[in-house]
Formats: sequence, C-alpha cells, structure tokens
Amino acid sequence: MRVSLNTRVLSIFGLLVLLYLIFRSGVGSIVPILLDLKMEYVLISIAIIPVIIYLKGYKWNLIMRAHGMDYSTAYASKVWLIGLFTGTFTPGRVGDVVRIFYVGGGKSAGKPLSTVLLDRVYDIGALLLISCFGGVMIFYWFEMAMSMIFFAVLVFVFGLYLVSNKGIVRKVLRPVFVRFIPVSMKSKLKLNFNEFYEGFYLFAKNRGVVAGVAMLTVALWLVSIMQEYMLVMALGLEGQVSIYYLVAISPIVTILTLLPISVSGIGPRDVSMIYFFSLVGAASEYAISFSILLLLLYWAYTAVGGVVWLFYPRKIKISF
Repeated sequence: MRVSLNTRVLSIFGLLVLLYLIFRSGVGSIVPILLDLKMEYVLISIAIIPVIIYLKGYKWNLIMRAHGMDYSTAYASKVWLIGLFTGTFTPGRVGDVVRIFYVGGGKSAGKPLSTVLLDRVYDIGALLLISCFGGVMIFYWFEMAMSMIFFAVLVFVFGLYLVSNKGIVRKVLRPVFVRFIPVSMKSKLKLNFNEFYEGFYLFAKNRGVVAGVAMLTVALWLVSIMQEYMLVMALGLEGQVSIYYLVAISPIVTILTLLPISVSGIGPRDVSMIYFFSLVGAASEYAISFSILLLLLYWAYTAVGGVVWLFYPRKIKISF
C-alpha cells in the first residue's frame, strides 16, 4: 500500500494544526490534565472497544447475508478492522474499500462493493440523523441559526438520491475503480457493475433487514458516544459537558472528520471541539485534551486492525 503525496500533505497539515492548538492552549496546561485523568473511566472506555468491534462486524454481516454472502460475525469483524486500519491513513477513510478483497471469494467485486458502500451509507446516514437532532438541541440551547440543520437534511436527501442513481454513481465510482482496483480485477468490475446494483436493490427489498440494520447503526453510534463520554468523565468535565450535549455535538464533529481534508480527523476534530466546548464554558486546554484522547482511542482501534491485518494480509497494489 503506497501513500500518495496528497495524503502526506494532509497528514502534515493536520498535525501542524494540532501542534499549533496545543502550544496556543499551553503545553504546560494540557500535560497536567492528561496526567490527572480518572483512570477508572478510561478503563471503562477501553472495555467498550471489543463490544463496538463485534457490533460493527455483526452489522456488516447482516448486510452481506442479505446479499447472499455467508460469513461468520467473527470474520466480518476482523475484515472490518482491516478496513479501519487501511482507512486510517487515507482522507475520508476511503481506504476502507480494501474490505472487498476479503469477501466474495475473489470472483466478483460487485456485491462486496455494494455491502461496503451500504455499510458506510448507514453510518453516515445515522450520523446525519443524529446531527440533525443535535443541531435542533444546539439551536434551542444557544439560539443559533437553523442553517446547519437544513444543510444536514439536504445532504442526507441528496446522498440517498446519488446512491439510487446508477448513472451518477457510475461516474462517481469510476475514479475509485481506476485508482484502487488492481488491473487484474478491472475487467471483472466493469462486467459486474450491474451486480453492484442488483445487490443494492436486493438488500432494499428486505425491509426487515433494512430496518434492523438502521436501528443497530443508531444504537452503535450511541454506544460510541457513551464510550466518548467516559473520557469526558475521566477529565472531570461532566459538570459542563453533559451526555445530552455530547450526543448533540459528537455526530457533527465526526462528520467533519470524515471530510477528505484530513487524515484520522486530525485538525478538524480539534478545532471543532474547541468551538463546541467554548459554548459551555470549557477551557480550550480541556477541549484539546479531550480531542487527543479521542485520537488515541481511534488509534487503539486502528492498532487492533493492524494486528489483524498481519494475520490476514492481501497483496493488493493500491495507493492513497
């Protein structure tokens, strides 16, 4: 796996932004905060990691089974971790596409790509839904403009339109095929592009699975937010940052980290946390400390994915 110049530039830029914010807030203020964490809450947050990994694999496996692909939840969880590992080093986490090389038996990438895309659509859709709720809460709490709520709803509806329009998605995915798919598989992908949509619509017909995956996705994000709140409590900020406030802002921050302008969300996450924490009177050094803890938590997942990848390597010539 080769890392492109653009990815390196974004990585360096994000790191520089983080370093600037750290020094601006004061290293002497941040270090004592991190050294004075309530470790019992940190350990609870860490203990939630395997739960989320299992549920992520279970959710993706439900989607694959609806496509007629039979894998165990354990295997699906392992492949999800590998996708997370490769996605960590790419803008917008597009490296997650490598999951298609671990499922489908290598015969076609049509259905595997459909499952990965649907998995991401559910994640982003749930984030937008929760962020709409969060936007409403922030609007009432701080009397802010409704524009960001309208924008989130608009993006969600537009996204649904895009994935349902074969002509548009063909144009959008073609650069992805050219860049990420090995030459040996490109002819198969071209022949089996219709299979991608067959899998998509086959899944859509199974309303029970569609609803079940939707509810599971929302539940997963709420569990993830609870995991983050353990870190808020570890910092002793529960008096300022309530669980309801974190539910309101966390999806918005996560969406910003998914934009293809950074790697691992470094930069956007930190700036947005400083802003949202300032609304409830939390100092910038606490916002940066929380952002650093979130980054370390994300890297913990990535490290597990890296270990799994060592046991299930694939010789794939792709560049990000």
